[in-house]
Formats: sequence, structure tokens, C-alpha cells
Amino acid sequence: MLLLLLVFVFLLVLFLLLLLLLLLIVLLLIVLLLLLLLLLLLLEKLLGNGQVGFCFSVVGI
Repeated sequence: MLLLLLVFVFLLVLFLLLLLLLLLIVLLLIVLLLLLLLLLLLLEKLLGNGQVGFCFSVVGI
């Protein structure tokens, strides 16, 4: 009975760790996307032409 409980707790902790890892990966991807968007906006400001803005309007942002 105790062994079963230990296995259950172990599996639960493993599941929670995997969930946390997945959440961290998703957050990292979101941060990378935001940085990419910021970089594109900066490039648009530096270049001064509206090509990047056109890309943004096509994407729908």
C-alpha cells in the first residue's frame, strides 16, 4: 500500500515537472516572438521605409 502511494506521488511529481517544463518552453517561445517583433519594428524605424510595416499589415498585427 505504501509502495503504491510512493509510486503515485512520484508519477504526480514527474507529471507536474513535465507540465512546468512545457510552460517554460512556451514562455520562452513567446518571449522570443516578442523580441523578434521588437527587432522588426526597430529595423523599420532605422530603415525608414514601409516594407516591414507592410509585412505587419499582411500578418494582421
